[in-house]
Amino acid sequence: MEPTSVIVRVKSRDESTGKATLEIRPVGGSVVLYEYGDQAPSTASERVPNYAAFETDALKITFLCRDEDNPLREALPYTWTNTITLKSRLYEQGGERFLELIARPEAPIFYTTDGSDPRTLAVARKDGVESEVMRREITTSVQLEVDPSKPLIWTNKRFHSLPTADAWQLISRLEEYHSRARGITIYFNVASSMNEELSYTAADPLEKTGAELKNLCELVEQYAGSVNIIMDVQRIYFERGQDFLDWVNRDRIPYDVEREVQQ
Repeated sequence: MEPTSVIVRVKSRDESTGKATLEIRPVGGSVVLYEYGDQAPSTASERVPNYAAFETDALKITFLCRDEDNPLREALPYTWTNTITLKSRLYEQGGERFLELIARPEAPIFYTTDGSDPRTLAVARKDGVESEVMRREITTSVQLEVDPSKPLIWTNKRFHSLPTADAWQLISRLEEYHSRARGITIYFNVASSMNEELSYTAADPLEKTGAELKNLCELVEQYAGSVNIIMDVQRIYFERGQDFLDWVNRDRIPYDVEREVQQ
């Protein structure tokens, strides 16, 4: 008999808090236990209270599925690892400039500055989990502008719960502007049936191009026929800031450089 296991899917994640909503699926057993960190759960551990929407801002959680009808059956633990998001805020106060670094979930932030070059490099790190390295230019005054030549990350809540037409437009824009989506969830509702739904998730750090998402949606349509789509995308990556500028200018999308753009 094969050992029990657990499948964990990230349904959504709030980058401002680091809290993720997980879908937990027991395989071969009847109950899922969990412990924070790398420690394998025991019979004294807490049970998952909601398999469809388990919310947590922990960095690591280890799950274990137990077969209550066969307590001696082997069970394989599974450790889920969250993502650390590192953000910055540049502001002036009392004639002085300040750079605020924020990690979510909370984690120690390590940074360095080079006196010969006005640049800050920072990373958040805890329990073996590390954020992406942040590079932030510091100028003589607070200038919040997009550099057309540098890579760019765009975080925007406008791409949450996109209906079918808007989802296809987003896929088209990803192709046109050579960008990649991250933190993707797509729900496919079969048009001919109110009771059939498929879902796809590509959680951090997986990235998908517009062409890859287009192929995925067309593959689902080949299988299920006409489908209605609801799509979530958390972040979009550009190789050049100019591609981002061309996109937002074309669609007249307002943006907050300080809160939404990272270079």
